[in-house]
This record gives sequence, C-alpha cells and structure tokens, in this order.
Amino acid sequence: MASNANGGDVGQASEVPSGEGDQRRGGEAWLQATLDSLLDPHVVLTAVRDETGHIVDFRYDDANAAAYAYFDMSRDELIGSRLLDLFPRAKDDGSMNMYIDVIETGNPMVVDDAPFENTLRGEERYYDLRGVRMNDSMVFSIRDVTEWHEAAERLAAVTRRLAESEELYRLLVENAWDVIWTMELDGSISYVSPAVERVRGITPADAAVQPPEEMQPPESLARGAEYYARLFEAIANGTELPQFHGEQEYYRTDGSIMLGELDVIPQVDAEGNVVRILGVTRDISEQRRFEDELNRLAVTDPLTGVWNRRQGENLFSADLSEARRYGPALSLLMIDIDHFKAINDRFGHQAGDYVLIDMTRRISANLRSSDALARWGGEEFVVVMRHCTIADAIPLAEKIRALIADTPFVDVGTVTVSIGAAELQPDDDLSSWLHRADRAMYDAKAAGRNAVRVMPRLTD
Repeated sequence: MASNANGGDVGQASEVPSGEGDQRRGGEAWLQATLDSLLDPHVVLTAVRDETGHIVDFRYDDANAAAYAYFDMSRDELIGSRLLDLFPRAKDDGSMNMYIDVIETGNPMVVDDAPFENTLRGEERYYDLRGVRMNDSMVFSIRDVTEWHEAAERLAAVTRRLAESEELYRLLVENAWDVIWTMELDGSISYVSPAVERVRGITPADAAVQPPEEMQPPESLARGAEYYARLFEAIANGTELPQFHGEQEYYRTDGSIMLGELDVIPQVDAEGNVVRILGVTRDISEQRRFEDELNRLAVTDPLTGVWNRRQGENLFSADLSEARRYGPALSLLMIDIDHFKAINDRFGHQAGDYVLIDMTRRISANLRSSDALARWGGEEFVVVMRHCTIADAIPLAEKIRALIADTPFVDVGTVTVSIGAAELQPDDDLSSWLHRADRAMYDAKAAGRNAVRVMPRLTD
C-alpha cells in the first residue's frame, strides 16, 4: 500500500494544513491539466481482487479527456466501470493476462501494433499499449494505430508504384507527421520530408547535405554506418537484404537530442532490384520521457527521492542472492526517527516532511557509493551495505546517529534516530534478516533511543 509523506496510508483520512492542501491541489490540477493536454487516452486501472487475493478484474479509477472522448463516455460513466464489463473479450485475447502481469511482477507493459477486438466500436483495431504499475494500479496509455498499421501495409504497394505515382508519393510524405527520407545507392540523400523541420529544427535541404557527424551522436552514427555497410554489401552480392528497425538519436539545432524510431526499407523494382533506400523516422522523445518518468515514479519514494520499499525489497533480495553465491559480506541498518509523531503533532506535517527530506540527504551524503538506501515506511529507512561486515557497519551507523543528533533541523530542532544493525547470516532470507535488524532497532529504542544496537542472530 502506498504511503503519504509522513507514513499514513493513501486513502485514509488525515488532517492536511490548508497551505499544504492548496499546494497539493494545485499540483494535482497541474498534473490533470497536463494529462488532459495529451492526445492519447490515458487511464488508471486498479486491480479488483477476490477473497483469495487473485485479480479478477480491473476498475477504471481515473482518466484524461482523450480517454473519455475515445470511449465516448462521460467521466461518471467511465470512472468506476469494470474492464470486463466494457471489454469482455479481454479474457480471451490475452490482454487481461498482460495487465495482471504488470501488477504482479512490476514489469512495464510494452505492446506495439497489436490487434484487439474493440467491442465499443464493433471492429478489430490495432493499438500501441503502455502500462506501468503504481501500487495496486496500472497507469495505462492507449494509442490507436489502426490507420498507421493500414498505412504501413499499403506502403510497400505505394513504393512499387513510386516511379509512376511520384506526385501521390510526395503528397503522402510531405503531409506525414513522421520524417520520411530516401537514400540513393551512392549513399546520397535525395529527399527529406518537411517534418524534419518540426522535429529537428533543420530545413529539408540542409538535412539532405548535413555531414553525418553533425547529424547524430557517435554511438548512433556507428550503429547506422554498420547497418548501411551490411546493406550495400548485400545489394552488391545479391544476398538477402538486412532490415533495420530501432532507436537512433539525432541532434537538434538547439543542441538537444531527438530520439527517433527508425525503419529502413530497401525499395525494389518489379525485377527485385534495389533502386533506392526508404527511411521513416518517428520522433519518440516525449513518449520516452513520459515512460521514463512513469518508471521512475514506480520505484522511488515521491517525497525523498530514494528507493521505495517495493524497489528496496527487489534490490536487497538480489544482493542476498549474490551474497549466497559469491560470499561477500552484507550488513543492514534499520533506521527509525524517534518520536516522529510528536514532531508532526507539534510542528505540523510540512515540518515533518522537511525532516524526512533532510534526514534522507544526511544519510545519503554519508553512505558509500556501493550502499543502497530505501524509505521503508513513514519514518523508517533501511540501508544495505555491500561488502561490509557488522564490525565495519557499526562505525558508520554511529556516525549517522551522531550526525543527525548533533545538527538541529530547521524549525524543529534536535531530532534523534534509533538504529538496528544486522549482518547477513548463512541461513537468512530477506524477511529474517530484516526482522533481526528490526529487533535490534527496538532494542535501541528500549535503551533510551538515540542509540545503535546489533542483533547478530535471533535465538527465539
């Protein structure tokens, strides 16, 4: 379950100071306005589970304006609806299983150009789908690419008639959103569509003669050069022509990078001879930034910016497996802020948030580059120290404890922490290892707080 900035469960009522509430509502309004400005439908699907905990359906919990328009439904009609009520074939066409996999594994869903029966429209459509887990929900974007799919199928036929349909070809590519270009067999660029000016800020004429090193960063340049070498070798030898579909980076005139999805299609005549090379470059920079941000939000704590508990469990489990295989020492610190509820009650939740943020900064600044920090709960943090015995971990724990206690926090004053430490034992799993550190932390609290205690192994 997700937690708010001070550890409360999302969905539970909590008192929020008016200033903070206004700021939060302003941020939510900004986010909703941003989502509503997107042309593709975006929805939030929340898992519906049966009494055994298995996912049996999904509920539409939020959506942007494009989603309401696409479904031809009002907000009141869509929000709260069940997925299988709207799309009963989701069980049969495999999409339900893909959504469940996102929730159960945390792996993002990336589906391109896939056919699904749209029961709302009574026809089969093609979609690009993206889904990222957020707690027990999935942030889900839908791009209907049916027209693009059909256009791609027609493209081969159009190119075969290119010699006799030049004007039709020009009308098609010059009004396309993507950059379409042609390369002659001597390697020269003979045509670049006007879309290049929108995505790179360069005119088609300049793009056609731009030196390759001014067009692309070295890695993309090398990847393209290697492909074209293979392509022209295959053309010369009459062997099977290699295809190219992948991501390439391009320089914009302002110095920034455009990420493009590139398809290269050798154009052949009726006799099977290659006459030129056709390329289509699609700007996916914004799409990638959106995906990266969704991925970042899925693994980090929104307040402090460190790993969230789910991601921490994944990382620490991997560390534990590596330690069992290769044997490096691992130690764990469980850090809990003393009397944190009193800080919130006395100074307000905004001050409590600042303590959490500054606490994270202080701890991070004193960790080694190999250590990992995660926010485990409201005021609780976990540090895993790789290649570190308990004897080496204790001085670091004492340093963190003293640094926090000796340096007052703005508007709050002195804050202390209780720290429990435990070294990984051969028979530990993640749960027992964390439990021993947690027991040590409670020993530190029982000793008067502002203390470090060690729990080598549980005996009970």
